[in-house]
Parts: sequence; structure tokens; C-alpha cells
Amino acid sequence: MDEPSSSTGRDRGQILVMAALSMAVLLAIAALSIDASFMYDKLNRLHAAADAAALSAAMEVRRNPSVTHEQLVTFATDQVLAHGFNVVPIVNHPPGPDSAPYDNAKFVEVIVSEPTSTFFGTILGWTSMTPTASAVAGFSATANCLVTDQGTAIRNNALLTLTNCGVSVGELGVGDTASIVAPHVGVHGACVGCDGIANLHLNASPPSDPIGPLTAPSDPNPTLDCTSAPPTTFNMAQSIAAGKYCGWTFQDGSTVNLTLDPGIYYIAGPITSGAGGQITIAGTDVMIYLAPTGSINISSANVTYDLTGRTAAPYEGIVFYQDSLNTNKATLGQNGSVPVTINGALYFPGAELDLGSNSLGTSSDCLLIYATTLVMNGSGTFNNGCGSFSGLASSVTLAR
Repeated sequence: MDEPSSSTGRDRGQILVMAALSMAVLLAIAALSIDASFMYDKLNRLHAAADAAALSAAMEVRRNPSVTHEQLVTFATDQVLAHGFNVVPIVNHPPGPDSAPYDNAKFVEVIVSEPTSTFFGTILGWTSMTPTASAVAGFSATANCLVTDQGTAIRNNALLTLTNCGVSVGELGVGDTASIVAPHVGVHGACVGCDGIANLHLNASPPSDPIGPLTAPSDPNPTLDCTSAPPTTFNMAQSIAAGKYCGWTFQDGSTVNLTLDPGIYYIAGPITSGAGGQITIAGTDVMIYLAPTGSINISSANVTYDLTGRTAAPYEGIVFYQDSLNTNKATLGQNGSVPVTINGALYFPGAELDLGSNSLGTSSDCLLIYATTLVMNGSGTFNNGCGSFSGLASSVTLAR
């Protein structure tokens, strides 16, 4: 009878060794997977911090082109801290050449990193790792400064020139002898008379509110009941203070030079005029707010605006602000050719805006129009060179 082969025992021993080695490798892989998952999660958080920091710094560059590097680091660091990282990010303004084509002064690069100890990486000699995230944000030279949710009608011989901002509308109608010159004209729906428009983009994304949700001004004088109180009548040159008004009436046939002191004008009734007369409305650091019961319907052909919007948040840069619940058509003048100098935003989020034949003066170097629909028979030049409107974030975006 043959004796059992001793190789069977040796095979069993080799299997045990291989199983032990395999188990060790599997345990090492599992351990390193824990480290990798932890680092991946941290990298995602670092990316969120870098995105927020870059956006914050870019918005400050847009608001204040002379901002210092130290100030940008402060803005970026605040966002990094808010995301739970106690580190100071690297801020490059402008970004380096690796960020082309965003390596210019309109963009900011933020790099965030944090040394992080490993759990099991020490097995392979990796006691710590440094996940790093970067983001570039800036503002585009073609931010939209004429936006309508629905239709825009440019009629007669109107020439609309947008020097450094674009158009974004639901629908567009351009008269036979009218024209639009802009770096970008985006139309979501129908476009009539658009054959001669350069830089036209059909089937564009739906227009969006360029200013964003704002909290309406509170009533500064709730005891004043405008259901019975009459509007204030103007028939001469005079100055008025900010506050609540039950409307304004410009007397027909009069020459009215109305100077607005700085502040917010809460209009709870109608602003009206006759067809005759000469009207001038001027003021700096002002906002005319049309409450849900307010309206503006100026039928005079000779109305001059010389207005500059608010200089401080939350209504920075806004001249006219009609409550979003207010659907009353807004008419700023009829059949005139008087230049309108407005440095700021005309914000009519729930209504039609009719500019008549008044022309938007070329001295308006900070202009934005947002309305449900827009009717314009006169020429105009748009330029959003002021760099900031309250809540305006849509023109400050992540570049990559």
C-alpha cells in the first residue's frame, strides 16, 4: 500500500500563505479606499469653497475695479472660512496664462488647499495628502442690459446701440427702418424683422431676471391712506424730499423742474401729466418705487429725465423699481425726442414699459432695462459701465 504524498501538505501550506497575502492586500486596498473616499469628499468641499470665493472676489472686482489684492484675499477668505476651511486661499488677479482665455483683469482665480492626514495611508508611507481645488470667475463684457420676459418692439427709425452689453428677450420685433447694434442679441421665441441684425442668436435660453429677487421697500408712512388722499401737484420749479407720496401730477401747460433729494420715493398712487408743458425730473442717489397701487403714465412729449440711481445696497444702481405684483403699464413719455439721461436700472418685472419716442441719451453710462415687454420708438445707447446693480450676479459667473 502506497504512502500518502507529502506534496499535499506543502500545497496546503502554500494556499494558506497565498490566502494570507491576498487578505493583506485586500485589507490594504479597503483601507486605502477609505482614505481615497475621504479625500474625494474633501476635494468636493474645497471646490465649493473655491467657487464661492472666486465669485465673491469677481463681484468685488466688478463693483470696484480699483480693489486691491489684499481686499480680494479678504473677500475670498471669508467664503473659504464659511465653507469650514481655516486656510487662506491663493488669489490671482488676473489669473495666470494657464487660465486662458480668462487671463485678464475681469477674472479672478482662487486656489484652495488644505493638508490632510490619512487614516491608513501610512502603510505605504503617505502620512498626509494635500487636496487642492481652483476656480476662475469673472464678468463678461456682454452682460445683458436689455432684458424682457416676453416681447420687445423697436419701431420707426429707432437705432438701439448697446456698446458693451447684450440683449436677451422672449420675442423681438424690429421695424423696417429700425436697427439694433449689440455684441449679443439673444431671442428665445419669434423674431420679426431681424434679418439685418448682427450677432443674432435665435432659440436662445429664456431670459432671466438680471437683478434677482429683491425685498420691496417698506411703507415709510403707513398712516397715510392714499385711497382718499390726492396726488401732489407740481406746476413750477421745486425740490422735494424722499418719502411716501400718493402720486404726482404735473400740471398741463406748466414748466416744471422737479429736483429729487437723495432717497427712496415710495409712490402709492398715479404719476401723470398733461400732453403740454415742459417737465424735468432730476436727482442723484434716488429710487422711484411704484408700489402695487402706484403707476406712471406721463403723456407729455417734452419730459427730460436726469436721474442717477441709489449708491448703496439693497437698491444700488436702481432708478425706477415697480413692484413685481404691479402690472400697470409704465409710460415715461409720449412722442417726444428729448434725451433721457438715466444712470441706473429701469426695473419693471411685471409690466410693460413704454419709452415712447424719447431717446436714451449717450451720457447714460450705466443703464439696464428689465420689463415684461418693452416698446421703444426712439433711439438709444446702452452702456452698463457702472459695473453694479443690486443683486446683479448673472453677469458674474464661473469661467471653469
